Amino acid sequence: MKQPKNKHVQTSQTSSSSSFSSIQSGPLQLASRLQLPVKSRKSQKLDVRNGQESVEDLFNSFLQELIECLQKLQLRMRMKTYKNNDSSYEIEQDEESQKLQQRMETYKYYESSYKIKQDEESLSIRGKNAYVILVIENNDYHNFYENIPEGFRSNVRLNLMGNQEDKGKPAAPKLFTRKMLCFGLNYLCENGKIKKESIISVEADASNNDDLVHKVYEPMGFEIIGPKKQQHYSSQQQQQQQPQSKQRNNNKQYLLRATVEKILSWCSSGYGEGQDEKSKL
Repeated sequence: MKQPKNKHVQTSQTSSSSSFSSIQSGPLQLASRLQLPVKSRKSQKLDVRNGQESVEDLFNSFLQELIECLQKLQLRMRMKTYKNNDSSYEIEQDEESQKLQQRMETYKYYESSYKIKQDEESLSIRGKNAYVILVIENNDYHNFYENIPEGFRSNVRLNLMGNQEDKGKPAAPKLFTRKMLCFGLNYLCENGKIKKESIISVEADASNNDDLVHKVYEPMGFEIIGPKKQQHYSSQQQQQQQPQSKQRNNNKQYLLRATVEKILSWCSSGYGEGQDEKSKL
């Protein structure tokens, strides 16, 4: 009577191994310890009383491996939408990259299209042809701008922000760049790089009637500290200022400041949606 039982067990093992072997084909494979579960069961006996791995533990491990396989498949499907992608490319995400991506997805204002690069001194975010670069620094700007208050110091600078990095491609959707800025500030706060009471500064380029200052930065919560000192303008910039002297504020460059908390409050209110219809950012 025992011989048929052993034969049945052998048949079951063959059947199970055959069914799992079909999963092994193709680039996405389960971990080796889960590709042949029958052998693992035989060696480990799945005896909880003897301190071995339980069926529940093995099943949870199987689910974890399956999730990782699906994540890789999702990555490959997304890469197919990119320019110059080739089906022969072998693209892998290391464990650290996967953890970073998963952590990013938990932050407020996150978009899956963001391409994020960070080092000790800066955070750059790009996506849909928009870009935001934040620089973490302590700067008083006294040598470059007028009317700087005594004791003033900026902790983070909005270095660059725009909605069309490549002029040959369509600009990013309206408000997308603003959302990107909100994500960057929130991300730096959550990671302890800056605080909500930190001072953020921006050096606004000259624009007609200072529209960049009055229609973009001031609605965000920034306020003017002072104009750039004349000796720090290039000779070309000084020549451009002469015929435009009758325009508002002579098209000077300005330093602006705000607390990070004030900008994040603006973010929470919808990052200026409806406040400035003419702004493309």
